Amino acid sequence: MKPHHWPWSFLVFTALGGVCLVGGAAALAGLLQQVHPIFRDDLAGWGLRSTNPHHEVRELCDASGRQMGPPLPSSPHGEASSWLATLEYNHAHLPTYFTLMATDHFSGQAAGYAKFRPGYPPELIAWVAAQTRGHDLAWDCGCGNGQATAALAEHFGRVVGTDLSARQIAEAAAHPRVEYRAAPAERSGLADQSCDLVAVAQALHWFDFDAFYAEAKRVLKPGGLFAAWTYQLLHAEPGIDELFQDYHRRVLASWWPAERKWVDDGYRGLPFPFAEIAAPAFEIRLQWTLDDLLAYMRTWTAVQYLGQAENRDPTLPLGEALRPLWGEGEREIAWPIAVRAGHV
Repeated sequence: MKPHHWPWSFLVFTALGGVCLVGGAAALAGLLQQVHPIFRDDLAGWGLRSTNPHHEVRELCDASGRQMGPPLPSSPHGEASSWLATLEYNHAHLPTYFTLMATDHFSGQAAGYAKFRPGYPPELIAWVAAQTRGHDLAWDCGCGNGQATAALAEHFGRVVGTDLSARQIAEAAAHPRVEYRAAPAERSGLADQSCDLVAVAQALHWFDFDAFYAEAKRVLKPGGLFAAWTYQLLHAEPGIDELFQDYHRRVLASWWPAERKWVDDGYRGLPFPFAEIAAPAFEIRLQWTLDDLLAYMRTWTAVQYLGQAENRDPTLPLGEALRPLWGEGEREIAWPIAVRAGHV
């Protein structure tokens, strides 16, 4: 089964329109977790709660009980609305939340993500920090395990890192100037005009652009900086690169979520409602063994989906093809980094 997004999710929730909200959150979560593996990740951390003893309205909340959206409407008879009626009535809000749940591609491999995803070069973080007018507060949205969050804390008095996945945040290293929160990109919980920087590392392509940009503009101080970056397909040397790129195109292409196109394009053409500034070229360089490379690839969304569908490790054939070229030692590999930055 290949990944699907909002249109598919809408059909699922429409089909479940007869499920009432009264006492049905756990049952609904259980159904969704059996329908598609996407919903197995972190769905237990989301729920529905009543705002009064008579269940006249409901609201989306996270595991801590924090409200994540406007109240859901009750029926004209005071009973909780069906999912179908709620979607029809409150369609401007609910699709955002359910799309967010459906596009949490990383909770299932949070530990591997923390261990094998590369960090970011200090010169990139220093350049971003140098473009801000103040250094009191930075928001790292979609922070994952904090690969960029802790690095930003070397330049800012305080950094708040948010991610949809509580499992990802649980793998982040503690830092005295960093606060981690499980929150959707569109609802940071930060005060108006409080941030000197809103940063997004390797995550902007997953977001609802309009809703997230509105939130970023709300929390940024006048003249504050928005910066997003993504690393692209890695390269090593010609023979290895040819095999790697062929595998990426031929084997994995149809298994990537649609949002992957923004990464492949280096974020060119991506909506960007800020006064853009030019960024220098950056890249990540690491010394890795072939086993390191394959472990990193297993954190890829496309590899996860393909592996689940075929019940096998999709990286093994590539590993066998690469091993004669790679050898037993380490090789230098590099990821070009594309940066979009601008002020409000």
